[in-house]
Amino acid sequence: MPSEVTITMTAADGQSMSRLDRWCQEIETDLRSVRGVSVEPAAAEAAPGTKSGAAQQIGTLIVSGLLSAAALKSIADVVIAALQRSSAGSVTVKRGDREVVMEGLPPKDVKRAAAEILKVLEEDA
Repeated sequence: MPSEVTITMTAADGQSMSRLDRWCQEIETDLRSVRGVSVEPAAAEAAPGTKSGAAQQIGTLIVSGLLSAAALKSIADVVIAALQRSSAGSVTVKRGDREVVMEGLPPKDVKRAAAEILKVLEEDA
């Protein structure tokens, strides 16, 4: 069972690095409130195969620790809330070999998105 979750945020077209950094910090702060988990930020990096001038902006958080069912649900809730309040490009949630990518989240899709994230997080848990 994978003992960590990787959450990667990608900037929308034209979004500044500072705005992406603020969004990552907000998600990190929210994740730190989840009991039993630790959160470590990874540095922003360029997407593979891009030139430095056209680099895609990415922020990554690694969540580890006691990944109980309640903690996994809380992580999914944080990601959903972050997508609902931001105009960022996308969020990818990965655990082991499974991942889900979410972009923008209309209110009608919240339940479906939460179910998809939980499926990725809870598989083999």
